[in-house]
Amino acid sequence: MTSLLGRVAAARAAYTEARARSGEALRVVRSFNLKGRAPFVIEGLAEVLAHDGQAEGAVVLAGAAHALRRGLQATPSDAERSRLQQWLARARRELGRESE
Repeated sequence: MTSLLGRVAAARAAYTEARARSGEALRVVRSFNLKGRAPFVIEGLAEVLAHDGQAEGAVVLAGAAHALRRGLQATPSDAERSRLQQWLARARRELGRESE
């Protein structure tokens, strides 16, 4: 739930709250050993970073979440995949502009 609240806060451009909610969600995942939720939570934090103009960190975290998903043999839902592709494409474009 806290990871969803982080995403809602990011959508409202409340990035400090979004990072706090995402951090809380990561602590819950770790505390209760919810490995299957870890990729979703990490992608949520990555999305917050992407919205906050931190494209490089967002792409790195998205890569970590992808690696976890592969290791867990978990696939995102169609909705999660679509959302990820949208913000990740923007973050990658931003990184491409920075290298020019």
